[in-house]
Amino acid sequence: AEIKVSSTLDTSFEVIEQELLQEKANLAAVKAKRADLEVQLESARGRPAEIPTQLAVSKQAREDLESEQKLPAPANELAWKTEARRWSQSTRIAALRAEITMLDQELLALPFRIELLEVQRDQQVNSAERITVRTKLITELSGRQGRKDARAAKIAAEAAVDDAAGKHPLIRQLAEQNAELTRDITAMTTTLKESSLSYESIDRDARRIDDDFRRAREQLEVAGLSDVLGELLRHQRQSLPEPGKLRRQQKELEGRNARVSLELIQQGVELKRLRNPEGYIVELSRGLSASEVGQINNDLLELANSRRDLLDKSISLHKSYVRSLTELAASYRHLLDASTGYDVFLAENLLWIRSAPPPGLNIITDIPAQFIWLFSPSRWLEVPGALIAGVLNSLPVKILLLLFVALVWKTRYLHRELIATGDPVGTLATDRFSYTARALGLTLLLASTWPLLVALTGWALVSGPDVGQFPVQVSDALLQVAPTFFYIQFFSVLCLPGGVADKHFRWPVGLPRSLYREFYRFKIMLLPAIFVVILAVEDDQVGALDSEERLFMMAALMIVALFFYRLSRLLIKHSISSMVRQRYFWLTLTVAAPLLLAVLAFLGYFYTAGTLGKGLIQTLWIAFGLVVLHQIVVRWLLLTQRRLALQAARDRLQAAREEKESGDAELEGVSVQVEEPEIDLVALNEESRKLLSMVLVIVGFFGFWLVWSDILPALNVLDDVTLWHKPGIVAGEEAIVPVSLGDLGVALLIGFLTWLAMKRLPPLLEIVLLQRVNMTSGSRYSARTLTTYAIVGIGLIAFFNVIGMDWSKVQWLFAALSVGIGFGLQEIVANFISGLIILFERPIRIGDVVTIGDTEGAVSRIQIRATTIRTWDGQELLVPNKEFITGRLLNWSLSDQITRIKVPVGVAYGSDVQRAMLLMDEAARQNETILTDPAPYIMFNGFGDNALNLELRCYVGVQAHRLPAITNLHEEINRRFNEAGISISFPQRDVHLDMSAPLDVRIHHDKGQGSEV
Repeated sequence: AEIKVSSTLDTSFEVIEQELLQEKANLAAVKAKRADLEVQLESARGRPAEIPTQLAVSKQAREDLESEQKLPAPANELAWKTEARRWSQSTRIAALRAEITMLDQELLALPFRIELLEVQRDQQVNSAERITVRTKLITELSGRQGRKDARAAKIAAEAAVDDAAGKHPLIRQLAEQNAELTRDITAMTTTLKESSLSYESIDRDARRIDDDFRRAREQLEVAGLSDVLGELLRHQRQSLPEPGKLRRQQKELEGRNARVSLELIQQGVELKRLRNPEGYIVELSRGLSASEVGQINNDLLELANSRRDLLDKSISLHKSYVRSLTELAASYRHLLDASTGYDVFLAENLLWIRSAPPPGLNIITDIPAQFIWLFSPSRWLEVPGALIAGVLNSLPVKILLLLFVALVWKTRYLHRELIATGDPVGTLATDRFSYTARALGLTLLLASTWPLLVALTGWALVSGPDVGQFPVQVSDALLQVAPTFFYIQFFSVLCLPGGVADKHFRWPVGLPRSLYREFYRFKIMLLPAIFVVILAVEDDQVGALDSEERLFMMAALMIVALFFYRLSRLLIKHSISSMVRQRYFWLTLTVAAPLLLAVLAFLGYFYTAGTLGKGLIQTLWIAFGLVVLHQIVVRWLLLTQRRLALQAARDRLQAAREEKESGDAELEGVSVQVEEPEIDLVALNEESRKLLSMVLVIVGFFGFWLVWSDILPALNVLDDVTLWHKPGIVAGEEAIVPVSLGDLGVALLIGFLTWLAMKRLPPLLEIVLLQRVNMTSGSRYSARTLTTYAIVGIGLIAFFNVIGMDWSKVQWLFAALSVGIGFGLQEIVANFISGLIILFERPIRIGDVVTIGDTEGAVSRIQIRATTIRTWDGQELLVPNKEFITGRLLNWSLSDQITRIKVPVGVAYGSDVQRAMLLMDEAARQNETILTDPAPYIMFNGFGDNALNLELRCYVGVQAHRLPAITNLHEEINRRFNEAGISISFPQRDVHLDMSAPLDVRIHHDKGQGSEV
């Protein structure tokens, strides 16, 4: 039926706008109703698969309750409790029976309900189409009426300008302003029309994508993944708008809306002034005499009234334009959401669909015809003309061409400068990190020369007028090849003999030259294959070029596999430690992955092989980039540490010279030369290496995520493989939720990330945070250990939650374990709990000197079951943690490490006691390890049998200083006493003869001396 609108060309613009607003409101209501019906229809189509599961669960619950109701009441249960429990069971059984009846009826009525919903949806679709047509007619009518009014206003304003010629300047000024306003109104009507057309186009694209999305889901549910559907979906994905472009257009609309809204406010302020024309004229003619105002008052009043009407018109148009921009922004959001959702859906399914027929003899027989088609001279003859036209018509292309010529002209100079930057490297007196930075800049310039020509050619091909289809396809292929060309060229130049890798990074001798040759071969073989693949894909005759695409894709992937194989062998040959230890793993991974993708391309999974192959090559560039970044940071750290070591050596030499000159010590053969420390990777301290490794792991993780994030949605297909079920909450209600193969993969990923965090995060926490705060080594160890326990606990909870093992499932296991713990595991659990108490309460810490039983030593490790004590003999004693909590423990350094030393000294009778005590005090005070607070003091303990007993009591601040301090004090006291002539007494023995009987005295004759004794 013919669709009519009530407005005509004689209807005023304002009335037409009101009708247009009403139709748009009706359209919005119809769309909302249609969307609600779509949701109901989608839910109804899924109910046939859900209802049987719900019926089975409800029937099982009813049977369980009925069986439980038949059981006799417990003997000790009160009667009223038994009756209440049976009422509750009967109520729940009745509710379950009603639910089962409802589900049965719903299942029977579902076909009719789905049919009704489809009819209602179709009615809303038809209503929306009719309203859309009416809206379009009214919009066109509004535009024509607006342009008609604008033309009439413009003619009147121009006539007023002509009438104002020769009149007062104020009259001419106001007439010109009115004419300018009419021009703005005319431009606004044109802009409104363009905005309306843009809205129609964007809305049409959004509705098309919505319809494609809906049909694709329906076809996938009915027919599953098929080659024909895959080809259709690939073409649809290629036609999806670019999300980045849509977001930029959205931002542009927001800025335009803000500008128009500001103009609307300004015009509203002026219109408010024009509501009082006389006051407006008085304000306008301020400064003129009364006679002049009287002469021009009527003309000004007429122009002011005209301007008021024009402003009314302009404000009305501006409001319409603001509404149009708002609708256009909403349509852009709709298009962005629809295209993003559809793209995610396509990414989930396209990777698993065959994109070409299975292999056959036609792959070989069709190759000659396809080569002739692809390299047809008639097609390639279009390229030179398009290239010349692009260079002549584009100024940026000309500038970049001059830059390329300059780079080619200066290539030899840049290469010489690159080699020259390595001459000062290796000698600390001349070595600077700036040489490496300069070398990297020269490497970038040398590497960008020929990739710039490839990209410049691709840009020039589409910069000219009337570019043909084939030059556009060649341009796309060249622009996509250029980044890969640049990456290979950069790493190739990096490995030039005498370049960065050779001189600055100090890679093993021969490795940079071998890598340079490998990258050169890789570049020569890979880039043509990639170019042909991309060109074939870009060509419209995709079906005709299937064999050629497949052949060159397989060739490119086998080239990548060959490069990985030769690279791995090369690194193993040069004894790169990580490659040697894991050589079979890396060889299998790097070579098997491209070969597997080549097999997929041969079998017809061209899209899958191309997508994964692209991600594989991008991952390769990220890995190489991380290697270069690692080497740059390592070189900077080595230079910094060598410079600090050299400065410390020079400081020591200067101190030695000053000591010699002052006569305090004599230095024999002091050399004025300071030996420079050698470059050694081991010279990097442990903290720097750990921090650098962790930073590179984080950077690599995000880089790999950016590369593979577009492919990850394809793994959602694993959610269709159900392993088991678990109870869960769906829409706020309890339900049976399937645990899929994807959930198991997520759980394994959580386990891996937990392991990685357990290994990497605590050391990083200590390096970055704990060592920056005032904490002892024992406190840092406790914080690190507790962090590890927390990571493991959170990881385990997340792991079991994903696979469906919640507390309700495993509480019986814990109950059973608690019984076992009470018997066989009580000692282990007691030690574990004691270990936690030690970490929290901290009665001992790493480094504390403790005495437990008859063992004394330093705490070296605190683990889950036992604590390790290293004795002074170097033995490691494992003490169960329970001993520290339940037994007696002596901690020499719990609150602080200050301990007292007692040095007993006995001097001979008759010695100067005051002098001896003074010498002992001086020996203590001059010892650097003895604390001045508390101060040393000497005691005269008493008169011994053989000596006057003195005792020196003093304190040391660190437990490790005890034995050295005692030794030094003994040496110093002994030296001072000897110099002062004070004798240190020794035990005296008296011999008493028994005189109660005669003594037996014998005279012995010494023959040798001739005497008698």
